[in-house]
Amino acid sequence: MNIYDVLHDEHKYILDLLERLPRTRTENRRELVSELVDAVTSHAQAEENVLYNRLHEIPDLTEVILEAKEEHHVVTRSLEELVAMRSEDERFTAKVKLIREMLQLHIDEEESIIFKGAQRVFDDDIAVNFAGEFIAQKAALQDKPNFLRFGQARIKKIVEDVGHVIRPGGSAEETR
Repeated sequence: MNIYDVLHDEHKYILDLLERLPRTRTENRRELVSELVDAVTSHAQAEENVLYNRLHEIPDLTEVILEAKEEHHVVTRSLEELVAMRSEDERFTAKVKLIREMLQLHIDEEESIIFKGAQRVFDDDIAVNFAGEFIAQKAALQDKPNFLRFGQARIKKIVEDVGHVIRPGGSAEETR
């Protein structure tokens, strides 16, 4: 399997999770949300490391790669909100639907534009190697706690939020 096949299969799996989530009994949603967060955050980070960062400098792909990274960021923030939301919240299903729609648009563009651009740049052997690299990175990322996969900006915010506890009366700047 090459990187494109692996990513396509993962895209189908993630979209399936998002289809099942609103139909899942309220008391069972937390487990499925956790599975979704694991899948999306590890997928996005490994995908950026293995594929996007290597395509970023290709002139006709630079803009679409930057957009795709921003889409990952927006979806990750939406997942944070979903994690914080109560399963019985009346907005839960709407949030899941919005995340699914964002991801579907992202996936359509990625598979039609980014994959085609990558196929011009990387030969079949490289695409196969990238698949192995992606699978290994994703597995390593899944060993990290979810909050660490929400990204460096999220970690910085957490540190700032607890900074005043570490140094009572001090600002977050003083704790660095």
